Amino acid sequence: ECPFSVPLAEADLPAAADFRRDLGDWCALAPGQVFVWDYTADFHGYFTPHPNLLSLGPNVRLFAGAGAVGLFEQGDTCSGAGELAPLRTWLLGHLLWDPAADDRALVREFVRGYWGSAAAPHVLRYVALVNEPPAAGGVPVGCYHEDCAGWMPPATLVAAAREMERAAEAAAAQGGPYAARVRRELLAPRHAILLHWDETRAFCEKSRIDWPWGESRAEAARRWIADARAA
Repeated sequence: ECPFSVPLAEADLPAAADFRRDLGDWCALAPGQVFVWDYTADFHGYFTPHPNLLSLGPNVRLFAGAGAVGLFEQGDTCSGAGELAPLRTWLLGHLLWDPAADDRALVREFVRGYWGSAAAPHVLRYVALVNEPPAAGGVPVGCYHEDCAGWMPPATLVAAAREMERAAEAAAAQGGPYAARVRRELLAPRHAILLHWDETRAFCEKSRIDWPWGESRAEAARRWIADARAA
């Protein structure tokens, strides 16, 4: 029931306050014996952009600072191709080893190493557009949101999707394993475009922004399905 688009320590919502109180009470009642089961994906749709990436580090530090001795981070367990899943897995592994690690520096390190130096600036801009305030606009995004409605306006969605398209072009030019890895990450923004096709296309037409996702939503969906199966 907690919001994940902002760190739990900062979330000004009853559910987050209740959790912080429960965490403190359990750690006082059973010192040295508390384990936390946390959620790090959107379980309604693994491909939907999920604005929790910059909350992961602060949340791990909250759990550790309260006295928890174990932490289970449940993420993309089924599709294997959810949004930025390799980054989340690597980042959480490092944070579990050392909660004091600089999570933003870790994000930059992984993006440059895994998706390549050519694509990295675009992937990092995608991460910022999806995760940095006011991307979530103060809207409490949980782990079962159905789409990007309410927290990601068309302007942000288009900008984020275009950055990942540019990342794919840059990775293809760089060669090596990077192109396939970045193509996999196109699944999330293109999925969001499909979910919000009409309003996003109307925004692009009104703003005179190029529309690179095809004329037909049905054809775009068929291409997306083929790419998702390949991933």
